[in-house]
Amino acid sequence: MRHSGAPMTDHDTTVERRPVLLRLSDTRGWSWDWRGDVYSASGPCPRCHAPDQHGQTFRQGPVHDAGDRPGDSVDTADSGDRDADRPDLDVEVDVECRCGPEHEKGTTGCGARWVVRVGDVS
Repeated sequence: MRHSGAPMTDHDTTVERRPVLLRLSDTRGWSWDWRGDVYSASGPCPRCHAPDQHGQTFRQGPVHDAGDRPGDSVDTADSGDRDADRPDLDVEVDVECRCGPEHEKGTTGCGARWVVRVGDVS
């Protein structure tokens, strides 16, 4: 299941490399995907606008009893576990800009790090 927003602008290589933790307030150009317990998000860096920055996180689904067989239904109403057939929109994916060595010789990005909450990406 893939979700995405509108595209963003081009990469700004004039941004000086500096480690910084950012709040992602604009999710245009971002997309996320959910495959079982693995969530991934990709989109432009909010600092230098490099395209295709991405991260992944693992979110464990409902715990089954040892006697359960694949395909058995599990009652999770009282357990607080998420529904295994729907994504958890509260999952947050950590991303670090790895746009390449364009900002300074020998570096692997502009230094920005941020978190993408999948429920904020339309």
